[in-house]
Amino acid sequence: MRLPGDYLVQHWRVMYVSILLVYCVVLTSCSSMVNAKTVTPVPTSIPDGPISVVVLDENGQQLSKSLMHHIVVGVKDTWQSDDYDNDRFGIDSCWDGQSISAWAPGYKVTFVPCRSDQFSYEVRLEPLNKNGALYTSWMSAIGECQRCHVDEVAEWGVSSHATTLRDGYFETMYKGSSLNGNVSQQTDWVITANGRIRLPPKDKDLVTFAGPGFRLDYPTENGNCSYCHIPTAQAGTDLTKFFYSEGVTCDVCHKVLGVMLDDTGYPYSDRPGVLSFTFLPQQYDPNFYIGPFANTITSQGEFPKIICSPVFSESTFCAACHYGKFYNMVIYNSYGEWLASPYSQKMVRNEGGQEVENKDYRSCQDCHMLVSDQLQDKLPSEREACSASNHEFSDFNHNMMRNGTESQLIKDAASLTIESEYVVETNSFRVIVKTTNEKAGHKFPTDSPLRHLILVVQASDEQGNSLTQIDGGTIPNWGGVVPNPPPGMKNYGGLPGKIFANLLVDKDTNMSPVSAYWNPTKYAWVDEVTGATSDTRLPPLPFPGDPRSNTDESTYTFTIPSAGNINISVELIYRYAFIELVRQKGWQRPDLVVTLKNCMVDPKNIETLKCNP
Repeated sequence: MRLPGDYLVQHWRVMYVSILLVYCVVLTSCSSMVNAKTVTPVPTSIPDGPISVVVLDENGQQLSKSLMHHIVVGVKDTWQSDDYDNDRFGIDSCWDGQSISAWAPGYKVTFVPCRSDQFSYEVRLEPLNKNGALYTSWMSAIGECQRCHVDEVAEWGVSSHATTLRDGYFETMYKGSSLNGNVSQQTDWVITANGRIRLPPKDKDLVTFAGPGFRLDYPTENGNCSYCHIPTAQAGTDLTKFFYSEGVTCDVCHKVLGVMLDDTGYPYSDRPGVLSFTFLPQQYDPNFYIGPFANTITSQGEFPKIICSPVFSESTFCAACHYGKFYNMVIYNSYGEWLASPYSQKMVRNEGGQEVENKDYRSCQDCHMLVSDQLQDKLPSEREACSASNHEFSDFNHNMMRNGTESQLIKDAASLTIESEYVVETNSFRVIVKTTNEKAGHKFPTDSPLRHLILVVQASDEQGNSLTQIDGGTIPNWGGVVPNPPPGMKNYGGLPGKIFANLLVDKDTNMSPVSAYWNPTKYAWVDEVTGATSDTRLPPLPFPGDPRSNTDESTYTFTIPSAGNINISVELIYRYAFIELVRQKGWQRPDLVVTLKNCMVDPKNIETLKCNP
């Protein structure tokens, strides 16, 4: 039995966790509620003895023993809840004007009115038909949800899910246009012995060239982009006429019952985005909403029309849009990267060989919708959706990447460690840089191949004069050699350093790096001995005993000045898209500094190395 202490109602925001590429905002039925934050206090006096609750199926029959252990019983508008841990359900207080709630997997949340003189209740659950088709009409976040959920809609409103259709990034990539109105020429195709292939853009050297576009390559096709980027669009819709303000709206996530996965635990490649979701049949009342709570605190009025789904605390919810292939090449894979990391393990073996819950388990929602202070050492079972014990996990941030001036989840996601050594043979100075993925539970960066990290290493004398690099890697030209770089971006091509990226080559045109990754692609290089590829992004923390590492080590050697100390500057830059593409599209996508180190050292005495911060 899990009880709330003094049994007083606590005021909190009604929220149903949502994700998708696409994480969404909270919903409940607004039409019958005065205010989602208004609740009725629970009387402080407690009647003698527990109140018994019997939960039956729709025919009044006993449910299976295994299902009983997944049932949650509670009292609406309080923290009172109980599960079947003692082979019974018991509630301590339920007064006139309140109601008992009960939920089981595959059933609606059912409510029964309370009476102060009643100490035994029977709740009959109503089953769900889970195999509903994709919805054809959706509720507006601004027009409907915001009436009750002002804070949640405000968080969602600055997220990438909300802005996907109004920031111009997706639209210009779909159309082959730029924000200043230019449109690239349509792609030419030729027939070869290997079949029909595309030719390189014939206008790529013109000042009006606006970069690639899906509709330039396939002018008579609509593609499958909408299933993640505009999931409220009808299948087969011409998206060039469908750009509007709401993007991945609240209703998309809060109608989802589950996600269809194949035998390997991944979404089916032919069912991208919302096609992988299971929904309620459309004959259900459209004011039914789905979230993570088996019991909920709402305003008084009619019983809220809600359903609880455990998927709201599972990373599989995100898999629908954060795993995707084009021509059998995995392009989006943050879900798969997480799945292959120790963060995905709910159970681990302790030193005694017993299987126990893993306190270091992290779902996508744990990192993207909660804060570390909430998580602490809470076990997975304590933060599961639809459980009797997730009371502390009720306040979720619907701005998944904490978008703002800087994304808080990008800032400090990786760390830098600087070491140095004097090379006697060449009278030179070597800088060793270790770059570690500290906080991302997937590769960093992840998903879109446009994203990459640039490591910039520079050395200078005490007067600020750059020292000559005599060994070590340099940043390739696609790191920036363009005239007049876009606002907030710099040219790094040719400088000491390296790029962490998923570098692909277009199979038809042999162009690289690839921006039009909806076409056939391949890795820029593959080491046939080690299996290493041109995907050099920083992996997440490996499993214990795995020889792979989440730390990359690189070295850079410089000449030393005739006298004085050396200043070392190492900076890790997060870049949303290739600088040339940003220039072509006219985007405003300034670089972000993930972390940096400024060091000073006497090159012949490495013990003097001091770095700040």
